[in-house]
Amino acid sequence: MNLSSRRKTVIWVVLFLIIDIAIIVIIYMKDDSAPYRDFENLESFIDGEFSSSLEEKGLIIKSESANGIITVRYTKGYGNIWLKKVIEQSLSQSGLKSDFDWKVKNGFNVKLTHQADGDRTLKFRADDKIISGLICIIIDDFGYFWDERVDELMSFEIPIAFAVIPGHEYSERIAKSGRANGKELLLHLPMEAFEDKGGEDEYIIKHEMDEEEIRLRVLKALESVPGALGINNHQGSKVTADSETFQRFLAVIRPYNLYFIDSVTHSSSVAFRDAQIAGVPAGRRTVFLDDSDDEMTIDYRIEQLKDKARENGNAIGIGHINNETIMALKNRIPKLIEEGFVFVYPSQLVN
Repeated sequence: MNLSSRRKTVIWVVLFLIIDIAIIVIIYMKDDSAPYRDFENLESFIDGEFSSSLEEKGLIIKSESANGIITVRYTKGYGNIWLKKVIEQSLSQSGLKSDFDWKVKNGFNVKLTHQADGDRTLKFRADDKIISGLICIIIDDFGYFWDERVDELMSFEIPIAFAVIPGHEYSERIAKSGRANGKELLLHLPMEAFEDKGGEDEYIIKHEMDEEEIRLRVLKALESVPGALGINNHQGSKVTADSETFQRFLAVIRPYNLYFIDSVTHSSSVAFRDAQIAGVPAGRRTVFLDDSDDEMTIDYRIEQLKDKARENGNAIGIGHINNETIMALKNRIPKLIEEGFVFVYPSQLVN
């Protein structure tokens, strides 16, 4: 084959490749499996696949369309982090990009964008008439022992969170079993208190501790509680009241996408405020359920938790592994569900 023939052959091969690529692009652009290129089918998508996905997660109530504007009514009280996550998951197969605007009264907007066909905005508005409120229960101090009380809490069928102290005989085992039983895990991280009570010396975060030492202790503690999605403080009144120390702690945990729940062990805590400023997802304890081990007092605390959830849309209650707390929860949870309250994990409430 001479040089001229070779050139012609190469040219034909290149032309055929260009034609093949063009055919593939045309087929893709006409593919009905990506029906949201133009917004003609958006309303049916919102009413169908999108709504079903959010209903499964307990979020969406109903959608309304008027004058080309789609408004989605959703359950009041959920945190922005969880809302964004579940909406993005529900949009993942639609071919639409989403941009969230949280500076909206009583809700938020989601701007949907397609590279070829422009924008459309969904208006999400909280509907507080459907449920009484969201309730989160965190049980602290797992890790010291494993007895029938731990088994009882493992058997709870509602969403509930276990806060596990690192470095104890049962810490890792309870973390793994709790996760397998559908419990959300927090690292119950020891922090220095105004009144030093000792314990967990290898893990405790101390006042004025430098960032590198904090990092070493946090990472070691997380190894002891595998699967933890967040952290709350065990004691810690001195550390959570000191903004400089706590900001160093936040700088350590921020890259790991962990949330922080302020146990509010002292009224001077700046933990929740500083976490929000630092961009770390955070929540704040509303009620201590068992500052007394009297069952009537615990029942009263649960009533306070209920009232706060109704008032604010959500509430976080922290309790401990004792028989009175377990019994009070077992008695009250079915009644609270009948009243319309919904139990959720901490990760669903953090902002």
